[in-house]
Amino acid sequence: MSYETAVTPGTTLSNGVQIDALLGRGGMSEVWRAATIAGVIVALKIPRADLGTRSAASQLIRREFGVLESLCHAHVLKPLGLITVQEMPGLITEYLDGGDLVPLLGAHPRHWARAARDVALALAYVHECGTVHRDVKARNVLFSHTGEVRLVDFALAADTGGKTPRGGGTLAYERLARRQGAPPELADDVHAFAVLIYELLAGRLPFGANPTQAVLQTAPSPPVVTMADGSDGGVRALAELVQATLSPGQKSAAEGMRPFLNVLESMLLEYE
Repeated sequence: MSYETAVTPGTTLSNGVQIDALLGRGGMSEVWRAATIAGVIVALKIPRADLGTRSAASQLIRREFGVLESLCHAHVLKPLGLITVQEMPGLITEYLDGGDLVPLLGAHPRHWARAARDVALALAYVHECGTVHRDVKARNVLFSHTGEVRLVDFALAADTGGKTPRGGGTLAYERLARRQGAPPELADDVHAFAVLIYELLAGRLPFGANPTQAVLQTAPSPPVVTMADGSDGGVRALAELVQATLSPGQKSAAEGMRPFLNVLESMLLEYE
């Protein structure tokens, strides 16, 4: 499939950054592999070229840079700068070439428990800073070539209880209150993380890829994750925690990331 892009491979920008290859496209932006004038390989995020207007996408990129600059954690994407690309903002970050969490969906927990723990640590830190990520999902968890985990894509991040950026989000991971227009809450991320863990355990989403508000309002609880005979106690405890978090009332979500961290840490002790 061919489509218009904002830049092309081989282009050298005025600041010396050289464009290499398109890595991916989202609803409002595209991400490129690039190299700085010093030869450092980086990722460059810019507004999509085929948008009717790029003002909203440009605003999100500037906001994302501001959010990332305010954070400093081993498992949060590292920003390297904000540049101008054809009169648009371009967010330069570290380059992560180890893929995302999607290939591990449905795999045995020993293959992803550490990555899940690292994402939970990142979210706990982000929440301590008063920020809600608002788009936690498998594709927003990336690995470096050495297997280090990063939580990425903070374009929709917002202060707890504050104003939210327009558009975006992933319906399959959103809780009902957010759909109904509630201000950002830490429980939004806890719910999304529980959906992610469900997906890792079961290899599928609990409420489907595009659940309607009616589905979320009427579903008594997500389908139970069926555990194979012989599953260890940690996995069963994790499945029960996911079930409790995604069930009506979501009382577990109010406890933050700590319950998930406790279970995942216990699982890692069993696997090591």
